[in-house]
Amino acid sequence: MAYNQDVPVDNTADIRENFRALKEDKIVTAASATTADSATTAESCTGNAATATKLATARTISLTGDATGSATFDGSADMSIVVDVTSADTATVCTGNAATTTKLETARTINGVSFDGSSDITISSTEFDSGYLFSTNGYQKLSNGLIFQWGKYSKVISTNDGGAVSITFPTEFPNACLNITFAEIDASTGDSGRRLCTIASQPTQTGFTLQLDNVSGISSTMGVYYMVIGW
Repeated sequence: MAYNQDVPVDNTADIRENFRALKEDKIVTAASATTADSATTAESCTGNAATATKLATARTISLTGDATGSATFDGSADMSIVVDVTSADTATVCTGNAATTTKLETARTINGVSFDGSSDITISSTEFDSGYLFSTNGYQKLSNGLIFQWGKYSKVISTNDGGAVSITFPTEFPNACLNITFAEIDASTGDSGRRLCTIASQPTQTGFTLQLDNVSGISSTMGVYYMVIGW
């Protein structure tokens, strides 16, 4: 029976039946509603409505621990969380040298130049080279104070002649000459006697004395190539 609005007011049974039909009509209408807005009774939408498109109150979703980040979510669309690892506690996840290290914790000195890894460095050649002279009579000074020197001396010595000759180093040793070696120069074309070339004195900071003696019976070009080391 459907609801009848023309039922007489004194017909109790019909009035009761009218109320029952009215109730059934409303229940059917709510059950067939396609949206929460079209529902006609509160009973048909309990809890969270099946057709809700977003949350009534947006919520924040956050990451904590070794990475941080957060984003607001209300269900109306997908979301992405931007993860921040630079502010994370890396003590437990970065062992050894961290992959993102930009500089050394402690700067190191490389041949007198400080290096911490934050930028390139240039080591000047003067760190090794403190002076030089490249010639027949020359020298090379090292930054640690050691000096190498070399030279040549020669002269023509007449028959049965000779004497002492003072040889001066290309540069003076600030402290001492430590060692000297030499090779004789003998340009004679014959040999009718002896030619002697000796170091006649202990080398000093400035040079040494060379003794040349020709007793060969012919004039000869005599002399030495020498190498000295000092500081």
